[in-house]
Amino acid sequence: MGTVSLIKKCIDQFRLLSSLSSNHDKSSMFLCGVKHVFKTPLLEVHKERNLPVRYLGVPFITTKLTSSNCLIHVDYKD
Repeated sequence: MGTVSLIKKCIDQFRLLSSLSSNHDKSSMFLCGVKHVFKTPLLEVHKERNLPVRYLGVPFITTKLTSSNCLIHVDYKD
């Protein structure tokens, strides 16, 4: 649980030093292979999201963007 506590402590320390806090509605956390007991303290601050992440309907990807990634935005007129 050391890593989870450290992450939460860093988020809290940033809030104290900067007077800025994360917006729960706009902040997300991506977790993989983490037991529920370790997720709970982190998810008090951020909601959990799943991949793929989309922005304006287009998925964020780690490879070069291709036309197939943008089909949702292409209007075909035959």
